[in-house]
Amino acid sequence: MTRAAARALGCALALGAAARAAGAQSIGEIVAFRTLLHTPAGAIPSELTTTPLQPGVRRFGAHLHYAVIHSPLRFGDRTLSGYAGGTNSFIDMSQTLGASLDARLGGRIVAAGTVGRVTSRCRSGTCERTLLAGGSVHSMLASTRFGKSRRAARLAVGAEGAFGAGWVDAEDDLRVRAHTLSAGVPLTLDFTVDNPSWSRDRVRRYDTRTYVFLSPTVAAVGNDADDGAGDDGPLAVLNGGIGVGVDAPAVQLSLTLAVRRAIVSRSEMVLGIGTSVRW
Repeated sequence: MTRAAARALGCALALGAAARAAGAQSIGEIVAFRTLLHTPAGAIPSELTTTPLQPGVRRFGAHLHYAVIHSPLRFGDRTLSGYAGGTNSFIDMSQTLGASLDARLGGRIVAAGTVGRVTSRCRSGTCERTLLAGGSVHSMLASTRFGKSRRAARLAVGAEGAFGAGWVDAEDDLRVRAHTLSAGVPLTLDFTVDNPSWSRDRVRRYDTRTYVFLSPTVAAVGNDADDGAGDDGPLAVLNGGIGVGVDAPAVQLSLTLAVRRAIVSRSEMVLGIGTSVRW
């Protein structure tokens, strides 16, 4: 990537004088969205919701995440065409690998920590690498069952807050730190079914768990670029997904498919998959 392209990335990450202009999407919205993608709140789709606080779920959890977004700033081509020569199109795809640990601290609180790495590819090859780190706290506000059976479906409403940062390393020694503070209200619908399985002379129970979740979130974003414009945001973000799992006698295993979409006109979605083990 040329020095001009690296400087264009700086413009996309930082709030410059152009951040006050308006268009199909304001340049401020585009920059805020780009900054969000360099933090855990944007790069890693939501997985930890109120599910760890449901009855019968084990106390500790470990998670692996993969996420991808294609041409993240394609939606802003018209607005950005007058700035930096429209060079936002040089990023073709960003991929994230992440890991997190969580622990239930009480009957209604879970704390989690997340680390990850984002790699962005341009037409000429890898052009950005971002190290992610963050933490979050999740709480269940209310839960209700649909029916009187032991395994009736449960609807839960929670609250969550998160903070995170990303250290961006691009070519030509361009380095920017992005950061976010976010708050959300996750809604989770959890179904669990008993499945007795015969094993010689005894019965072992493997319960299957299916859950869907939706989490409206507001994120305040910013970066440490020295442009005199300050931070931008907040951004409204919608997270959602579906997960399936097995509650075995010793551990609980699950697989989650999730999406994340910033409420910005024509913006792209982050698609993710995660695996979890609880003990």
